[in-house]
Amino acid sequence: MKSINGWWGAVLVSGLIGCGQEAKEPAPEQAEILAAEQEARFLTPPAGCTEISVGEMVNGIELTPVQYERQPTFRGDFTNTGGAQRDELRIRLDMNTQPGLYDLSLGGANTFTCDQCVFGYQDIGTTAQKLFVADAGALLLALQVSPQQTVGALSNVVLRESVLATPTSGPYTGSSVVSGGECRWIRFATWNTVRPGGCDPRQGSLTSSLNDTACVADDYAATDGTLQRALGTKTQG
Repeated sequence: MKSINGWWGAVLVSGLIGCGQEAKEPAPEQAEILAAEQEARFLTPPAGCTEISVGEMVNGIELTPVQYERQPTFRGDFTNTGGAQRDELRIRLDMNTQPGLYDLSLGGANTFTCDQCVFGYQDIGTTAQKLFVADAGALLLALQVSPQQTVGALSNVVLRESVLATPTSGPYTGSSVVSGGECRWIRFATWNTVRPGGCDPRQGSLTSSLNDTACVADDYAATDGTLQRALGTKTQG
């Protein structure tokens, strides 16, 4: 794999398009992701790793029933594992993760210590369930409307078979790689959890106090919201 900077260049910071406006040209984050996808075509999986593909990723409000986590978490199915049951990939970001490029090896393949985490479950919810945690690869957070509504991409992600490790309780548990365990590999995958009318209700965000609208929170922590018509005087909070 090329260096992280070689993959996607400088950190991308994208502006938001205001209500009622139309983009004059393709969004810059999409151009950046497309360029990365072209690069990924020439990658090959590491020895012993099985390539998997990833379906559409969704955030908490898009689940039925709605299910938010303490940190932004996106879920989607992955395939090509050979198992008979459902397999799920998750991307979990620290609440403070900003648009930019991240090296997944820095998390140490540990679901407790990683700030940008990529992990999956094969045969989820069964006695044959296996955990796979990323120990290498790149994650690009290209656009952020709110912590829960983002656009991004994964490239050259290596997922190692892992088991639960300390801490084994609390909001987040740890994991450790199984020596000689199975390996899964993601060449390239994208996600887009931005929805029409989505906004960030947190004070100071670009969408928290637009004219004639209010950003109504959709989750208890008020990290995700939807714009609603609101005339008259508004008070932040």
